[in-house]
Amino acid sequence: MSEDRDPKSGRFQKGFTANRNGRPRKAPSVSQAILGAVNENVQITERGKRKRVTKLLATAKQLANQGASGDLRAGKLALEFAQKAEERLAAAPPSSAELSASDQAIAKRILMRLRAIIEKGTDHGPDNAG
Repeated sequence: MSEDRDPKSGRFQKGFTANRNGRPRKAPSVSQAILGAVNENVQITERGKRKRVTKLLATAKQLANQGASGDLRAGKLALEFAQKAEERLAAAPPSSAELSASDQAIAKRILMRLRAIIEKGTDHGPDNAG
């Protein structure tokens, strides 16, 4: 090795990497794996027509259908899930249709600007030669 050469100058050459695949992906957690699996699409036949739905929706339909056909365990489970879903919807805060004071002020300014633009457009539009 030549002593007049800096040992760090040729250490990392451009265009060459020791890690071609990059950093390995993080292993999914159990909940991520389950969510990924139930959100996958499957093909079902409903009333003679093929449809693509998520596995979660297909499972819910099967559970409801089994309960309706007389399977007591499936019926009880479907009713419990439905009751819990209704309770969550009832407990959820209602979406506010009313705008806050700051939102009303912003909306008022936007409407004023739009009216001004429309008024300018009607005075000097392409149909009016003025």
